[in-house]
This record gives sequence, C-alpha cells and structure tokens, in this order.
Amino acid sequence: MNILLSSIGRRGYIADYFRSVLPSESKIIGTTDRHSLNSEFTVGLLSCDDSFILPSVKCSDYIDSLLELCQREKVSMMCSLFDQDCHVLSEHLDKFRSIGVTTFVPNRRVSNICFDKLNTHQFLEKIGVGTPSTFSTIEDFLQSDIAYPVIVKPRYGFASLDIHFAKNEKEILACFDPEVHIIQEILGGEEHSFDIFNDLHGNVLSCVIKRKLKMRAGETDQAITIKNKRLLDLAIFIGEALGHAGPLDVDFFVEGDKINVLEFNPRFGGGYPLAHAAGACFPELMVDITTGQQPRSIVGQYKENIVMLKDMNPIVMPLDSLLSVVDMRVSGE
Repeated sequence: MNILLSSIGRRGYIADYFRSVLPSESKIIGTTDRHSLNSEFTVGLLSCDDSFILPSVKCSDYIDSLLELCQREKVSMMCSLFDQDCHVLSEHLDKFRSIGVTTFVPNRRVSNICFDKLNTHQFLEKIGVGTPSTFSTIEDFLQSDIAYPVIVKPRYGFASLDIHFAKNEKEILACFDPEVHIIQEILGGEEHSFDIFNDLHGNVLSCVIKRKLKMRAGETDQAITIKNKRLLDLAIFIGEALGHAGPLDVDFFVEGDKINVLEFNPRFGGGYPLAHAAGACFPELMVDITTGQQPRSIVGQYKENIVMLKDMNPIVMPLDSLLSVVDMRVSGE
C-alpha cells in the first residue's frame, strides 16, 4: 500500500506517523511543487521513501503530473498538507478516485468554505456557531458598531501572511484592498483548536481539543490537551455540518461562556503532533478506511494534559546526499 503526501513542506513527522501503521512493504511518497528554485530543499521530503518535484500548483499541468505519478507509483491513498494545494486538488477528486486513489482531500464545496474566510464566516453564521464580525467592504464596517482596533487580512490567506492591525479609519484606508482583504473584529479570550477527523461519508471518528499556549508565525508552537463536554459537542456538530473527509484543524477562541470559531484548515494542522500523542490516530484511521475497513468512533478517547513544546533541530548533510533524495522526473527536468 503506497501513500502520497502532497506538498509535504516541513512536516516530515506526518510521514513518520504513517510509517508506524502501514504494512511493511508500503511506500510513503512525498511531493513538493516547483514553487521556487529551492524546491529540492523541502525538508519533509527527507522523511519519505520516494520524493518528487512537480510543476507549480498554479501550473496547468500540475494535476496531470500528479495523476501520472499516482498511476506509476501505484498510490492507494493521498492527502495534502498545504491549503492552496488542497484547494486546487478539490476540483479534481473524481480523476484520482477513477484510478483507485482514496483521497482525504476536501471536496469543492468544503474547500470553498474553508479557503475563503468570508465563506467561512457565512457558513458559521448559517449553522448558528459564534464567529467574529467580518466585513468585505470598509463601508459595511463603518456602519457597524465594531470598535477599533480591527484586523485586516487576506480573504484567501494562510499562514498569517499579510495581516494588519488597524487602529483607526486612516490605517484601514492605507492597507485595505477590496479585491484582497476582509475586515474582522479582534477576538478576546484564550485561543483553542480542534483536530477533527471524518470518514469519507462525513462522520466524525476522532476529535482532540487543544488550548494554545503560544503561537509562532501563525502556527501552534506550544499547547495542551483539554477535555470539555461542551467543546467536544461543538466539535462534533461542526464536523458533521461541514461534512469534510479526513483531517480538519479548527481555530477558535473561548472567552467566558462565549465561543467564537475563527477558521477551518482541511488538513493536518500545525498542532497535530500534540493530538497524535494524545491518541487522535488520524493516520491509522486513514489506512483502515483505505483498506476497506470501517473504523469505530474514538471521539473523546484521548489523553488530557498532554503538552507540546516545539523545538528547532537543524539537519546538516552534503549537498549531493540531499539532491539524491529528490526525483525530478515528473516535472520533466
């Protein structure tokens, strides 16, 4: 059973989690796209059995290259670790399924909700879940009763890039582009996240609740697992309402009795190592489903008060050794 981790980036540990539950003859294949001249230096590729550089996800032949790779390498299951890649793949899932690849990637409906932050806000309002006030125009914001400061951020952004804090109208006018940004109220309270896993039919099979202790560049740097029935019920409600397939990372804030959900990431989140250590078992569930089993729900069956502290460990090696890991045949180089 060969699996493909698309756009693996720096998350080689996900490959290690899969390796512990895959049959011994399986291969883990990692890809990165030709997003820069340094794609060969994508560190997650070092944790895979085979690694390939594909054309840019923005390129017209990206999907065909990935399909060809899946056929040639006899890939049984695929997931993506990058938001933009997930969004591109979401439009072509039937092509992968037609060649026998089980895809734990959001479908187009789910991806449109997750990738577009205005759609996320509207979806949460529709299902009756708290969410920060969000505006697509300056005029709508100025007519509201939301006080400064506010956040101006990309409607389709990720990794906390291009985010501005505006303290007055002058600052909003200086940084807001109606073609790019939304305006959002700043949430108070403590930041949390859910790691939710759904089967291919949108049923929630696993969920872990984390309270974030420290963030770095938009990713969870320190966190602790907690248990709370109200929050667990909310996680199940969101997972079933969204109906995604595979992993989902949900960011939200708790302030007293008020819960406000901020955004969805339909992939392994940056804090998944904590959920995994606590017993989330996402890779094991994915392997079971791919092999035709129907795993039982383990919702709520995880360890409380497990703490994650991220470290920085450099990897040093000769250039020839690094380049020998990556196969560039798919991109025609």
